[in-house]
Amino acid sequence: SSSRKIATPCFLRAAASFPPAMADDSGGAAGSAGGGEEKPGRSCMEDVLDFVACLGRGAVATGSGVKWTARYACYPIKESVVKCVDRSADYQHPYRKKEFNNLVPTFEVTTS
Repeated sequence: SSSRKIATPCFLRAAASFPPAMADDSGGAAGSAGGGEEKPGRSCMEDVLDFVACLGRGAVATGSGVKWTARYACYPIKESVVKCVDRSADYQHPYRKKEFNNLVPTFEVTTS
């Protein structure tokens, strides 16, 4: 929906920023006196840094997705392993079981 500007490769921008080979002296002196022009190497460096930043953002997003997927895919497996360990610990150490003795009298009122 939004139109994006396609970036020109840095080597083409660098070649376009150099003055023509047969430039006259008046044009060359006026161009160098401005001092506000961007150096060709700087734009190429910015493109490389943009590319590295894009790779970094992609790696972080991929790592986050893998972490989320592993967390939700491994949860049932982890729960079954924990239950298994708890059952074996209850079997080996019955005094650690969380069971209550039902030797205490209880009273119930029922309506008929």
